[in-house]
Amino acid sequence: MTNGLPLSVGDLGTDPRLLVGWRTRSKLDGRRLDVHEDTHEALREIADACLDHIHADDTEIRDYQSFSTLESDQVFRVDSDDSSTVDLESASLVQLVQESNQQELLNASELAEHHYAFYAIVWGSADGDQIGFVRKRNARATLEKGQRFFRYEETLKSAARPDFVLDTDVDLVVHGSKLYMLNENSARTLLNDVGLASAGITDNLTAMKDILGGSSSLTPGASAAFIAVARRKINVARRLAKIPAFFDGVTIDAAKLRLAAEARFSDPDTILDSAGVICVSEEGVEAALDLIEGRLYMDDVSGEERRADRLSRRSK
Repeated sequence: MTNGLPLSVGDLGTDPRLLVGWRTRSKLDGRRLDVHEDTHEALREIADACLDHIHADDTEIRDYQSFSTLESDQVFRVDSDDSSTVDLESASLVQLVQESNQQELLNASELAEHHYAFYAIVWGSADGDQIGFVRKRNARATLEKGQRFFRYEETLKSAARPDFVLDTDVDLVVHGSKLYMLNENSARTLLNDVGLASAGITDNLTAMKDILGGSSSLTPGASAAFIAVARRKINVARRLAKIPAFFDGVTIDAAKLRLAAEARFSDPDTILDSAGVICVSEEGVEAALDLIEGRLYMDDVSGEERRADRLSRRSK
């Protein structure tokens, strides 16, 4: 391990494995392919190019933030050893990579039996951990749409149909208890069994409380309601994650929030108590978010109560 990054080029083992996987309900399952030595060079090229990118001087390694978007020169890192955000070791994908040597071989006769969700090129390493280069892609998808294959040797000739097609992109790297995301959306999908998409809900709720004046700005029941709904509804978790950045440096006055609730709701006591403390049940979480975000307003032209679908600032 180098400065918390995965192994450098040249530190990988000599015998790669290829895992192919599919989804079984909420979990991923997979099998191992017997890899001939004439594929090793091509598989190493994919791994080396990925590691070169991660270790490049102009690549920024960022700690993972739910619902943040990566730029092309950025990589997200999640470390189960340093954070309670997500337990990577319980993820079915991570278990498949770390136990790749023990996975059963997939027979050639079984190739067409599965709809593949990903493949992973897995190498052993000097530190004993397996390091997997994962791509969220069906490696047989391009072979199932009636294509015909040819080669050109001065004249065009038919070519045998391949069984698998791998590309050079990597979506995430699994190395022990650490994960490096090059494509955050693919990572969230493949790691949905450990709630990666909703990671950080508790931290985001704490940040929202700070904006509202501190931990006493929500009752314990309301805090539990926010967490429960955010874990169940991805859109609520996304809205909660965006509040700290939107109100950066701003503290919302409880008295003003209470006045806004009285103006916008027929029964404001279901949202806040008389002191401005948020007291919602799970049914009221989204309405409370509407209030906090300032989405609720009266149309000056029609006089109707409205809700803004998009949240943004504007200049007069």
